[in-house]
Amino acid sequence: MILDENWSLVTSQDKKANFLSQIAGTSSVASSLSAKHLFEEYEPSTLCKKELDFFDDEIDEIIDASLTLGLKDYDKNRKLELEEKDAEEKQKSLPEEVEDDSDFDDELGKELRKSIKTVEVIGRIIKNRADSLKKRQIEKLFEEGMSIHLRLLSSLIQLIKKKELQEELIEIIANRILITINNKSQKRLIQDSDKLKKIAKHIFWNINFSFIYSINSKIVHSLGSSKLSNNVKSVCDKVNTPASLLIKHGIFMRYDKNLQIERIFKEKEDLDFSVTAEKVLTHKIVNHCQTHSFGDSALKKLKGK
Repeated sequence: MILDENWSLVTSQDKKANFLSQIAGTSSVASSLSAKHLFEEYEPSTLCKKELDFFDDEIDEIIDASLTLGLKDYDKNRKLELEEKDAEEKQKSLPEEVEDDSDFDDELGKELRKSIKTVEVIGRIIKNRADSLKKRQIEKLFEEGMSIHLRLLSSLIQLIKKKELQEELIEIIANRILITINNKSQKRLIQDSDKLKKIAKHIFWNINFSFIYSINSKIVHSLGSSKLSNNVKSVCDKVNTPASLLIKHGIFMRYDKNLQIERIFKEKEDLDFSVTAEKVLTHKIVNHCQTHSFGDSALKKLKGK
C-alpha cells in the first residue's frame, strides 16, 4: 500500500496515523504523527543573516574546525563512524518500546520528543518505500519531515535570542563551573568574576552552536539515503535557503560519499548565508574530510576556500 494521492485532503490526524501505520509497519505512528504540526507557530529556520545576526555577533566565541587535525587518521575515524552507523541500525531494528510522555514535565519536552519520532517514521517510510512511492509523494514527505525539524530549530533560535535569558543561562553555567571544580588552585584562577563570566559565555555560545549543528545532522540522518539523492536535490533546491543547502550537501556527503566543493561554494554565493551557517558548513566539510581520503591537491583547494 502506498500513500494516498489525496494525502493533503485527509484532514483527520487519526486517519493519517492509521494510514501511515499500514505503510511503515510501526506501532508508534498513531501516537507520534500529531507532531506533524508541532512548532507550527514558527516558520522553518533558514539560517540566513537576518535570522542569525545576533549569533553572528558572537561568532568569535565558536571553536574553529581544523582541516589538518585528524586527517592522517581518516581510516581510524572512518572505522569509528561505521561502528556508530552499525549501532544506529541495530537500535532501529530492535522492537519498539511504548514511550511514556510522563517523563516530560513540560510541553516543550513532549513536542521535542514527538517531532523527532515523527521525522524518524517519515524517514523510514521514504527509505523503505522509495521504489513504490511516487516522486511527488517522496518529496512531499521529505519536505514535511525537514520542515518539522527546521521549525524546531527556529523555536530554539528565538529562545536564545532573548538577552535576559542569555545572561541568566551564562550565570547558571558560571555557578556550575565553580561547583564542579574541586581543585583549589584551579578555582583560584577563575575567582575573578569577569574571567569566570568569559569562560561561561564561551561555553554557552558553543553549546548553542552544537544544537544548530546537531539538528541539521539529525535531519540528514533521519531523512537521508543514497536512494533519495534526486528527491533531496529537488526539494532542497526548491526551498533554496542556507539551511536546505546544508541539508542537501550533508546528505550527499554522508550517503553518496560525494563532497561537491566547487558546487557548494557556487550555490552558496546566491544565498544570504549567515556567518553562523558558514561555520556549520565548514565543520561539516572538515568532519567529512576526517573520515575520507583526499589527495594533496584536493586538500589545498579546500584550504583555499
